[in-house]
Amino acid sequence: MGITLISHNNEKDLKNRSRVEIAGLILQAVDGGCSSKSQIMYKAFLGHAQTRDYVQNLTDIDLLIYNLSSQTYKLTEKGKMFIQFYDEMDDMINLSQLSEQGKYQAGVWEEEWGRNRLAQK
Repeated sequence: MGITLISHNNEKDLKNRSRVEIAGLILQAVDGGCSSKSQIMYKAFLGHAQTRDYVQNLTDIDLLIYNLSSQTYKLTEKGKMFIQFYDEMDDMINLSQLSEQGKYQAGVWEEEWGRNRLAQK
C-alpha cells in the first residue's frame, strides 16, 4: 500500500507528525531510487535542519546509505523492511479507525431508525 504522502493543508497537520511518521516519509521519499537531501526535504515537507538531522540519524542506524559520488541517499534492506512494517502498522491503525467510525455511524443510524419507528406508532 505505501505510506501516504499527504499534502498538508495547515501547519497544525505538519506540527503533529510523530518521529516515526517523519522517518517513514523520508524513507518513502527515497524508495524506488536515489534522492538528494533537497528532494527528501520537499517530498517529506521538512525544513533543511530537520531533514539534515533525520537523514543523519537514519544513516547512522543503517536505514539509509549515502553515496558520496552522486551525493544521494538510497534505502538499505533494513530501510525497506522498515517501510514494509510501517505500512502494515499504518493499515492496521486505519482499519481500526474505520471500524470504530462504522460502529459510531451504525449506532447513530440505529438511534435515528428507532426514533422514526416510535414516531410512526
